[in-house]
Amino acid sequence: MLMIFVTTVLTSTASAFGLAEKGQMLTTSAPESVGVEAVVTGNSGSINSTNGSISGTLSASFNIQTNDPDGYDFIMYSIIQTTSGEASAFDNDGNILFGNTDVGHVPTLAAINSAKAGNGSNPDVIGYKFLISEGADTSVVFDNVVPYGECYKINLTNSVTESSVTQSISGSPKAGTYSNSEDTSGTYQTTVYVTAVSK
Repeated sequence: MLMIFVTTVLTSTASAFGLAEKGQMLTTSAPESVGVEAVVTGNSGSINSTNGSISGTLSASFNIQTNDPDGYDFIMYSIIQTTSGEASAFDNDGNILFGNTDVGHVPTLAAINSAKAGNGSNPDVIGYKFLISEGADTSVVFDNVVPYGECYKINLTNSVTESSVTQSISGSPKAGTYSNSEDTSGTYQTTVYVTAVSK
């Protein structure tokens, strides 16, 4: 009788092991990511020597994307070359300045600052209205951000993760920045960048 009882217990124990289950959790992570792509649509024009207006199309688009729209701002800033080095090419009103790049005619920092203020007497610097159009759920505001200086801050809103921003320049020069006797002939240039900055 005792032997039968032991056999029954061992048989029951063996069947219980068949119901055992174990899990193993696997974890990985995706890093924050951002991307900026420039799409040039027209990057050359000509300046009318009489009144300084631009003919031709000066425009470019920037495609931006991030998987963390609440974590990043996109900064659109500009650079103009001066005899003292680089300076922001945006003025306090969001206009953009072009500087002569020919040897002996690169503008001084004083000329840049004078053009930004619209005071005249700014040889080899010409300012123009800077127009921006943005995709849906994208806000663009003019700001002053260290170390970029005057710039445009671009935010993706409503959980949007990608958009585009197009800038264009055309029309008449900013008042007080063009003089056909003061601005020498040559190539006038500015460079616009978009960069992602962690908030």
